[in-house]
Amino acid sequence: EALDEFADRPKLNTREELMVATHECGHAICALHLPDIPAIDRISVRGDLGGALGYVLTDDPTDKHTERKSFLEDRICMLMGGREAELAILGDIATGSLQDIDIATAIARHMVEQLGWGPAGVGVRQYTGYRRERQDFEMFDRMRGRIEDAVLDIRETQRSRSRALIEEHK
Repeated sequence: EALDEFADRPKLNTREELMVATHECGHAICALHLPDIPAIDRISVRGDLGGALGYVLTDDPTDKHTERKSFLEDRICMLMGGREAELAILGDIATGSLQDIDIATAIARHMVEQLGWGPAGVGVRQYTGYRRERQDFEMFDRMRGRIEDAVLDIRETQRSRSRALIEEHK
């Protein structure tokens, strides 16, 4: 008797399959046209046992010990490509982008708060690991709005970039 290793995989209806396929194609289109994203290794619209409904896997990055700013920007752009493809091709959007948005935001936050890659108004400084001294908390409160604006700006710039790639290559 053959054991079906994918018996617990989610069963999607036709509309859900189209949404997942469109979403993953958005990631793939961006990956194909972003200079710092490694080649695509595998695309699935069948999901996995971990709960993903689909995925695009790329080869390992060339630079394994350092991450360039351009690579992180391209990663954010690729992550936002699934959502943008849903909007551009289907005219609707589903909840499948939740994890992509979380990861893209975390990368942008890392760029601003830890690597000092925010705009001039934020400055080149780490904004994590504060000592519990009054002046540090006061400074952090003043900067929090600028930091959030910088994180949003990075993510939205890359989302616009992914939208342009989807429109050009759809």
